[in-house]
Amino acid sequence: MFKKIKILIAIFSFVSLGSSAQTIKFDGTTDKKFDGNQIIIYNRSGLHDSAIIKNGTFVFDAPFKEAGLFMFYSQLESKNKGGYSPFGVLVTAPGIIHMNADAENFANTKVTGSEENNLYHNFSDKSNNAQQKIIDELEKKYGKEYVMNRNPDTASTKYKQLLEDYQNLSNANEKIQLERLKQFIQANPAAFASVFLLNNYATNMDLNELENLYTSLSPKYKNTKSGKSIASVIEARKITAIGKIAPGFSLPDTSGNIVNLSDFRGSYLLIDFWASWCGPCRAANPGLVKVYNKYKNKGFKILGVSLDRSGQKDSWLNAIHKDGLVWAQISDLKFWDNKVAVLYGIKAIPTNFLLDPQGKIVARDLSEEDLNQKLAGLLNK
Repeated sequence: MFKKIKILIAIFSFVSLGSSAQTIKFDGTTDKKFDGNQIIIYNRSGLHDSAIIKNGTFVFDAPFKEAGLFMFYSQLESKNKGGYSPFGVLVTAPGIIHMNADAENFANTKVTGSEENNLYHNFSDKSNNAQQKIIDELEKKYGKEYVMNRNPDTASTKYKQLLEDYQNLSNANEKIQLERLKQFIQANPAAFASVFLLNNYATNMDLNELENLYTSLSPKYKNTKSGKSIASVIEARKITAIGKIAPGFSLPDTSGNIVNLSDFRGSYLLIDFWASWCGPCRAANPGLVKVYNKYKNKGFKILGVSLDRSGQKDSWLNAIHKDGLVWAQISDLKFWDNKVAVLYGIKAIPTNFLLDPQGKIVARDLSEEDLNQKLAGLLNK
């Protein structure tokens, strides 16, 4: 619903640091009243398993192939809340992790056995609390039902004021969080948590500051996947900066036909990175449809680049149909490894780039209102 709510790759950042023969044991305890309920574990390395709570305990013996976040949630919480927020445990070495879990609210889980996890949560929990305070403040002013409405009247004065309030609060909070991150990395340059967090924030901070913080990191982790990811984001941001000619690419459309970026020369083009599974993307689509219909006969086009997964083409096609996206859509169905997303340094969606008829990037990360105003100035001359 809001401009800066995005789905991040952050919780799926991992690094290769060990052999497949190594294991990590998650030794869990919880209240016996939750006996019979399932706890689920997964990570980006392909791990997906579950355990039944018995006598107030659950155990996972997982292969330790990569350092990073192991994600958990409870079936009970998912059922009660109609969804869940995964709880991450940052692990950098094989061993035993102890978890004192709250199966009704997994965010309250206490973890011991990983100092890096403590570092990570000391930072991220404060960031999450700050974000929740923004939502709480908006709900107090506008009402929870209105704030959480998935189909708002985007043309209403109330909705526009809500967006403005959210944007102002988010801008102020973002400055605070980026300063906190800078201080955290300066205090912990040798920690993997610093690499992990910097990778999460890499697309949102000043490029020069990002490069300086990256330089300050321990060489031990610069050759990890997260370290390499930061380096690739730095390079991607340099070649996709406003004023640069957008890097060329080609991918198949929904029918398997190859579409080239160069095919759109001569028109103003919005490259829209999204996915069928991305709630904020789907919430933004009605606004994109409105803008497209307003300017499609004035030299404006949209190219959707989907970060949908392999084996889920039907979900992608259904979302296109349901949301009324009549413009060109392309994907290699490789999730965050989508080659265009990698080329453009995409770590969060929705993200977009506006190109002029010569292929030069003139703006990025435009909301419906921003895009409408930008095109009005460019096309209503």
